Amino acid sequence: MIKRALLLFALALTSFSCSDSDIDIIEVEATVLDVSDEADFESCEWILFFNGNRYMPGYLPPGYRIDGYRVRAKIELLSETASCNSSLKQIRIEQIASAN
Repeated sequence: MIKRALLLFALALTSFSCSDSDIDIIEVEATVLDVSDEADFESCEWILFFNGNRYMPGYLPPGYRIDGYRVRAKIELLSETASCNSSLKQIRIEQIASAN
């Protein structure tokens, strides 16, 4: 009886703890910007600009580090701000490709 209850509890726990609603991935078209020469953004280096705002990716692949480069990306908006500048929201890039 106890084994059955533990099994049901484990199944319930795993089914409720894993849901797609925890992560919201959105698709955007963005411009890669080199901000290493801008005051207060020097340590940020590369950011993405879309929807009228700047965002700091946790990691931007080297092949996309081109100022003014247009990309399509699937991203997750994070609640944290960038460590290089607290006015930038942090994002996580799930997928990225050229928009050309």
